[in-house]
Amino acid sequence: MMRKKGHILITPVVVSQAQEGGNVTNTGKFDDSGNEIYKRDSGGYYVIDDNGVQRTTNSPNEHGNTLGNQPTEIYQKYDAEGNYLKTGISQNANTRYTDAEIDGGRIRVIGERPRNKAVQIERNITERHPGPDNKESWAGKRDPSHPKYDPNYIPPHIKNNTDD
Repeated sequence: MMRKKGHILITPVVVSQAQEGGNVTNTGKFDDSGNEIYKRDSGGYYVIDDNGVQRTTNSPNEHGNTLGNQPTEIYQKYDAEGNYLKTGISQNANTRYTDAEIDGGRIRVIGERPRNKAVQIERNITERHPGPDNKESWAGKRDPSHPKYDPNYIPPHIKNNTDD
């Protein structure tokens, strides 16, 4: 139990939501008002305010797409037959996809870097060796066997360093 502003709150690690059949996990983090933040298994977050009312809130975690120094995994996704589908990045590659999205396939983590470096590595791989699920506009631009190959394509990090 935890005492907060004269109220006693019970903070279980997992609370069942029978009407929806899902679970809720206590994140161990608090909002600016001191309310504990819970995560639904659907991915949404909420708090229970001082009046006992459930209120939707933002994730307590640093936004995953921020180009900072947060640890980021570089991964490759494969289908159930072992065919390469894509290269990507995620804070946690093994929880990036649902079981249904993996559909018998697997995720292989090939490295970990700060996000600002991982995004560069992901782009380099995707430009040269994209999988069919890499939908980025630059996917395959540097792969002569790819339909999107562009012999005149200059990657931004090279283009920005030229004197033209």
